[in-house]
Amino acid sequence: VDGGGGGGATTPASTTISSTALELDQVCVARVCDVTKDPLPPEAFAHGGCDFVLLLFCLSAIAPAKMPCVIAKLVSCLKPGGLLLFRDYGRFDEAQLRFSKGHRLADNFYVKQDGTRVYYFTTEGIRNLMRSGCNPATEDNEGGEGATTTVPVEGACSGGCVGGGDGDGCSGSSGSGKFVGGGEAKRELVFGGLEEVELGYVRRQAANRLQQRARFRIWVHGKFRRPYVA
Repeated sequence: VDGGGGGGATTPASTTISSTALELDQVCVARVCDVTKDPLPPEAFAHGGCDFVLLLFCLSAIAPAKMPCVIAKLVSCLKPGGLLLFRDYGRFDEAQLRFSKGHRLADNFYVKQDGTRVYYFTTEGIRNLMRSGCNPATEDNEGGEGATTTVPVEGACSGGCVGGGDGDGCSGSSGSGKFVGGGEAKRELVFGGLEEVELGYVRRQAANRLQQRARFRIWVHGKFRRPYVA
């Protein structure tokens, strides 16, 4: 899931599309998907599912209340032992500190000048989201060890989510139960949840020579494994 929309994770900027188009056509299938409400394409469940899901600067554009539903949907297509690879904006990134009045929608959630939204994560918020299906905006929350969340992952995130709903996505609350993966083979997974392999902050200083200033960027990087189940 590439939040930038340009497919740079598949086709690096250092290679031209013309030189790799034929090869990519043999191994890649591109789909446009609103991951908050559309079902995943059937290719995601072919051959038993995916070995990994790459989630790059995408989750931050989604309302925090909908994030548990999105993660549940993406995990549903992972094979047991498969990895979810995550990178997104971190709390106190310089871009967050530069927002002017009127852009804040909620704590750490903003609207940009182009109308897109952005949320700034902490490692603890991501840990709770991946481990327990908790809304990352509630970091001192209810998602302790062994907590589970009921999340419908096929189709829209609507009133069936834990804590009810009004058709605008799930609440991200903790409850008990299972969610069921989409595709032809319905796979159940207790969302209680993903195993943490790596999680931390990435800090970079980017120099803008034209403006003669440096920008200090903070991202959250994580690697999580779908556990093997008996």
